[in-house]
Amino acid sequence: MLCPRPGGLRVYALDTEFSAVAGRLNVTEVAVVDVKTGQVVVNAVFDDNRALIASTKLKIQSQSRSRKDKSAERHAPQVHTVDEMAQQIKECEFQPNDIFIEYSIMTNTLLDLKNVHWLLKRHGYNGKNLIPSCNNYAVLTPIRNFCIQALPFDCWRLLFLFQASFHRILWLIRIIPR
Repeated sequence: MLCPRPGGLRVYALDTEFSAVAGRLNVTEVAVVDVKTGQVVVNAVFDDNRALIASTKLKIQSQSRSRKDKSAERHAPQVHTVDEMAQQIKECEFQPNDIFIEYSIMTNTLLDLKNVHWLLKRHGYNGKNLIPSCNNYAVLTPIRNFCIQALPFDCWRLLFLFQASFHRILWLIRIIPR
């Protein structure tokens, strides 16, 4: 069990990979990262090509970490079924006051959380019970709007700048004392 941390603020980054084929949603990957520890706590991949890509990224990221940082050794194992993903989510014991952020421009719909709830419901699980968070934020648009005011770049350069620095922003959140 990787997730539960007694007390304090729990912030998670949520990301899904998906496609729409013939009008049908196909979720191929779900990842949840504990922002404070950097641990991947939910690691589900439902497509062989995505599994290889995700494994390669995690291996490269783990190798680039400092030898002192052992959180990379405690990542959740990659799973390949919705039942296994649901078990990883259950082990996290997400609480209503947990904060979920997603790298999305859709500030009102929270597309990644919606995708996870849809996938769980489709397989007989109540996603809102498993991930009951009321504090969910899509961070791309607010940060872009802030950067537009602070930096005199056009929209496309800001998007590139943000994509290049997003993981560093998450790293900074991890080191700020609470």
